[in-house]
Amino acid sequence: MADRGDGTAPRRPDAERLSYRAFRLDRREDYLRFARARLGSDAAADRAVERAFEAIRDDWPGMLRKAHLERCAWELLVRCVDDRRADDRRTGERDGGEPGGR
Repeated sequence: MADRGDGTAPRRPDAERLSYRAFRLDRREDYLRFARARLGSDAAADRAVERAFEAIRDDWPGMLRKAHLERCAWELLVRCVDDRRADDRRTGERDGGEPGGR
């Protein structure tokens, strides 16, 4: 593989896809525990975590270039959890789908 002029080989899309999948698998349970503690519901936590992982995935090549990948990903998670909480408060939902349910 030819280098990019900076001494590093270009990333292959499949390597990026695999690195994202590994990142997701490694962190998903911790992210869910955090979201459940903040939201009080498995369903709402799952939705918030999925939304966070979608945002991370959509910018994965950019995330890999960040000096603090973990912190940036965590900030996205917190934002998604806070958004979910605000949505639930606004609609009166407790589990992300059923009013007053769990």
